[in-house]
Amino acid sequence: MQSKPIRNADFNVDTAKHVTFYNEKFKRGRCDLLVEIQRTTRGGGSTHSSNEDQARHIQELKQQVSTLETKIESLNKQFDDRVRRLELDMLSKMEQIMVAMQQQHQQQHSHAQMLDTISSLATAGVSPPPPPPGQSPQQ
Repeated sequence: MQSKPIRNADFNVDTAKHVTFYNEKFKRGRCDLLVEIQRTTRGGGSTHSSNEDQARHIQELKQQVSTLETKIESLNKQFDDRVRRLELDMLSKMEQIMVAMQQQHQQQHSHAQMLDTISSLATAGVSPPPPPPGQSPQQ
């Protein structure tokens, strides 16, 4: 283990962020020295400003989380409203289609009745009645 100070030439940028486990008070069989070992902190011991920076950063993160939660809630509401409008539009279109189909079915049914009547009159030798006003005779 190295106990002499590190010279600038010995400083390696790649390993500068590695944790150093060496401490002169860490010796085999000397449990009494363990209480004197303290963790080194980055920043040269300015833990008060570091704690303030951390507290400020935590507060900023909490504010960001709150803002994002509000935004998510708003987007969820917009999504739900849009889905509701689309469902109502779809139901309205389905109603229109059903009404159109019913009208078409009724027209086909009345045309079939008219053709049956004309056919039975033709077999009986009677001339067909004139079509209602506004309709051509071949509909």
